[in-house]
Amino acid sequence: MKTDIVDKYKFVKDPTRDIWTKQPDFKGLLGTPTFVAAADRVKKFFVRNNDWDTTKNNREFRTAQSCLNLLYITAARYLFVTHILYVQSGNKLQPCVSTDDKKITIPDSGVCYPAPYGSATCTSDYDVGLVGKDAGVLTEKFNAYFQGAQGFGKPSELVFDTNVYAFTLEYAMPFLFVKLPGTFAAGVEKNEQTINFKMQELASAYYKVFKYNEIFFHALVKVAETAMTAAKSKTQLDVWLKTFKAMDAKVPMRPEGALSSPKAFRTAHNNEYQKLVKAMSVAGYDPKLLGNYKKTIFFL
Repeated sequence: MKTDIVDKYKFVKDPTRDIWTKQPDFKGLLGTPTFVAAADRVKKFFVRNNDWDTTKNNREFRTAQSCLNLLYITAARYLFVTHILYVQSGNKLQPCVSTDDKKITIPDSGVCYPAPYGSATCTSDYDVGLVGKDAGVLTEKFNAYFQGAQGFGKPSELVFDTNVYAFTLEYAMPFLFVKLPGTFAAGVEKNEQTINFKMQELASAYYKVFKYNEIFFHALVKVAETAMTAAKSKTQLDVWLKTFKAMDAKVPMRPEGALSSPKAFRTAHNNEYQKLVKAMSVAGYDPKLLGNYKKTIFFL
């Protein structure tokens, strides 16, 4: 891994610590024979080592004194994930391009990925926030590959602590992008000011608490319903609380029952997440789908 990936693609390590300070974006390299061959070798490694909890605690890769070997494995992980995304995109995926003022350009190809930013340790996860109108479709294809027979038969999060996301920033911070549809940013901002979306945001916050502490969740809801005097706001809050309750009844937000195992829980959440983001891809950048974006947070 060191020679064929770390050195070849110029990963930069901190001089004294087992940390990446810079990772490549693989521009111009995706799909080349050498890159594909490296990805094929990496897959063989992860077929043998397909449980991240086990891998990161393997003393062959990580000890109290050093985790350099595990750091090299994270470089291989990044290369492999990028290769699979490229193949599943029909060879359309490219590194994202930024303007001089650090804004990300929405790609004409339909989808791009930002290179890892900042430092990364040997145990850091690797989450990919895809950008572009086809990001939701590619997320579904990526998950299908990993969860299917051609991949590993389970979610990428369990294989090596990686998840792929779509539209994580375009709806949250559209001002960070160029080449979005002309009215998109203004439409998102306008929708965020409506009672409907404000109450969705509030209900979402409560259900984030619900995932970890149901008693506190009910206490928060009771306080809000008692303190809220505006009838329209109260009605919309109740609509969203019931919506999220129905979502939880369909696919539990917490690992329980049929979703008690990590594999079952992550697979079910991946399936729900990709339904939402695929619908966003099919519709294109539409401010009306801000609600879909807000719902995705329960399945991250």
